[in-house]
Amino acid sequence: MKFFTAKKNTDEKKEEDKTESANSETEVKEKQQEKKKLEIGKFGFGSKKEKQDATHLQNEQSITSKQDEIKKIEPESAVKSTVQSRKSDSTFENTGVTSTEKIKELVEIIANSNENAIEPVINFEKNSITYPILAKIGENEENMEFLEKLSSNTVRILEREIYERLIVCPQHPEDLSVSVRMYCPDCSSMDIRKLHLIEHKVCGYIAEKREYGVVSVSDVKTCPNCKRPIKDYEKEIRMPGQWNKCYSCNKKFDNAKIKLHCRRFNHDFELTDIESVIVPRYKIKTDAGENVNILTLLPQLKKAITSLGFTVEELSAVKGKSGVSHQTNIFAHNNEKKTVAVFVKTAKEAVDDIEVNATVVNVIDISPTWAVFIGIPTISERAKAMASTHKMIIVTGNDHNKISSDVAKKLSEEIAISHVSK
Repeated sequence: MKFFTAKKNTDEKKEEDKTESANSETEVKEKQQEKKKLEIGKFGFGSKKEKQDATHLQNEQSITSKQDEIKKIEPESAVKSTVQSRKSDSTFENTGVTSTEKIKELVEIIANSNENAIEPVINFEKNSITYPILAKIGENEENMEFLEKLSSNTVRILEREIYERLIVCPQHPEDLSVSVRMYCPDCSSMDIRKLHLIEHKVCGYIAEKREYGVVSVSDVKTCPNCKRPIKDYEKEIRMPGQWNKCYSCNKKFDNAKIKLHCRRFNHDFELTDIESVIVPRYKIKTDAGENVNILTLLPQLKKAITSLGFTVEELSAVKGKSGVSHQTNIFAHNNEKKTVAVFVKTAKEAVDDIEVNATVVNVIDISPTWAVFIGIPTISERAKAMASTHKMIIVTGNDHNKISSDVAKKLSEEIAISHVSK
């Protein structure tokens, strides 16, 4: 009895501890939420800004949600090893640089030709997908990544469409050579043939198509039974049915067993297991002219940022902390491991906060030391507020020389401040 009583008391104590622990966790969560509210207040969304438009807050919540989504797709170890503050030395991986000169040349070639799309050539024997037009600008014909960048949300020169969807082997999806095989359901032989019955309505004679000596029903000219000429096969000929015959086991059956065959690695796989790959083609976007305008700005931006001691790359895809690559208009780094990411957006009147919202997600994941947002010709007040909240350097205007000099000036000021803060 004493044992059970002691156990009961111990259990009661454990339950109390659990209750206290749960209450403690709840208190901690509540405090964290309060802290988060205070932090939000610092950025203009707290009690001091209660009258601000609710849409602005929704955009911020959307950014947080997207940031959480980015974290979900990366391993925990990867997060711990790469997460760094904006002020720290960012770890980055440049996954590709695109030449603006080649892009302009490509646009000119398409504009001056009768072709309105960049179409691929699929070679199943060589197992290759090529875009021959790329050779005209000195690019590798297989460099689909080059075209993908031009269709990205940052560059927006090309519009991506589906040209073909190819069936591939689930075990070897990199190989394009797949064929269909038909087997006898009884003996699994491939020595099978589809049989078609043809009936001559006039005399009632029914026989297989090969006895009529034709490949297609429309080619039937004479009945092999009554020898009468057939003048109108649609009125005089009927096809009552068809089936399959196996010449290995001589059995007849309605449906053959169908499988797909990976030709290069010589094995079959089921229809239910098929994978497919999309082969794209690309069209010039209707607003490509505006985006070409951005391309002409980039060399000037590159020169301006280079003058500040940075190594600069145009149209660079940068891998973020999540492992996802983000396209930037300019990405630069110096010997101190400081980085600059430049994003350029255009609009007819003013770049809105939706564009800034999308850019913020990229900035959060890339974590450059300084992020520059350029709006051509200008950006809305709400977009400015959002960009400022995330400490972006904002530059607007139409004149490329003025934009480049403003970027250099503001960036040099930020660099000077960072040196003083050391």
